[in-house]
Amino acid sequence: MTMRSTFSTLLALSLLAAPVGAQTHTPQDRGRAVVREAAAPRPAGYQRGAHEQTDRVTHTLKIGANGELDLFNLAGPTTVTRGSGNEAIIEIVKTARGASPEDAREMLRFVTVSVLGRGSRAEIKTQYPAQRRLHVTVAYTVSAPANTRLTVRSLSGSIKVTDIHGDLSLETTSGNVDVSGASRIAGAKSVSGNVTITGMTSDAGMEASSISGNVTLRDVQARRLSLSSVSGNVVMENVACERAEAQSMSGNVFYTGTLAQSGRYDMKSHSGDVRLRVDGRVGFELDASTFSGSIKSDLPLTTRGGQTMNGPGRRAFRGAYGDGSALINIVSFSGSVLIGTR
Repeated sequence: MTMRSTFSTLLALSLLAAPVGAQTHTPQDRGRAVVREAAAPRPAGYQRGAHEQTDRVTHTLKIGANGELDLFNLAGPTTVTRGSGNEAIIEIVKTARGASPEDAREMLRFVTVSVLGRGSRAEIKTQYPAQRRLHVTVAYTVSAPANTRLTVRSLSGSIKVTDIHGDLSLETTSGNVDVSGASRIAGAKSVSGNVTITGMTSDAGMEASSISGNVTLRDVQARRLSLSSVSGNVVMENVACERAEAQSMSGNVFYTGTLAQSGRYDMKSHSGDVRLRVDGRVGFELDASTFSGSIKSDLPLTTRGGQTMNGPGRRAFRGAYGDGSALINIVSFSGSVLIGTR
């Protein structure tokens, strides 16, 4: 089966998207403060201006226990954690840096955040004016009900989500994506940054990818995994799944976990190693090949003709361990293949 492509184009349509329909309830402001000038000194060589101004505002939206939150940011971090009740609380902090306090305050005025809600759905969107160079970042800190369906898109900023069990769709062009305690991840993607998923238990599939960063899963149980990186490693630690597709162009692919009976595991790397470590409780058929590397197994593998393979030096191997109930396909062009035990 062909591995799905690494990444779809990000944000082009988002910048042109119209806001959600008319707001039917007004967000409650829980406080607004403009800091006249930061007292902390900037480090030597600071390039973005010596004066900093901030604007802080908090909104409360009643989206319900199973609501939907769509957040779009251009520059700045986004953090979402599980809250209680039926409300989403969004703290928005704009930070401007300029040549003078007046210059920084003027920049703050041009960058706006629209907060629109209708029923159980809310949309938050950062808006910058066209054809102006502004040194302004917007940081979002969100507390939302546990089952919120969450979409976060960012051009330049990290995304961190903790203990949100609704469907997650997370994308950034420049920044890390860090998810823990989730139940359903439709996509976690970065163009230039690492993607890390920890502590996830799901009865569905998930997709995670990066162009120039690592993709790492720890303590994850899911039905299907689709993972890819172009120049980073793809690492799965303490993973259990029925199907895994993992590939990297110039990085390593590592799988440490359990196999499912009748499961399928496809792992590919062009110039990196592929290593699989399992507990040996479930048998598997192995189809492994490498052009210039070696193939080694710490488990006793047997070909259909009865010949065993335990040492290095084989460029291609087809055989089985145990009852051969799972299927493992491994390909590396210039790296080595290692099958071992946990």
